[in-house]
Amino acid sequence: MIRRLEVEPGDKLVARLENGAILLQRRPRSLVEYLDSFPRGVYGRNREEIDGYIAEGRADRHLPGAEARESTNK
Repeated sequence: MIRRLEVEPGDKLVARLENGAILLQRRPRSLVEYLDSFPRGVYGRNREEIDGYIAEGRADRHLPGAEARESTNK
């Protein structure tokens, strides 16, 4: 099982419960490795689509104090 996880000395594991089973996964060694594990095209196929996805997410959330900042920027 350790070989299948590609675990090496010093690596950290992440455990999560999913459908009643404990899943173990090797924690990525770097941010680049982590981001590279995402499926391609999920957030957009090009920079404009990705930027649009991020802008929608930011517009949908309510940040405390946003009203106060908006009123002082007028």
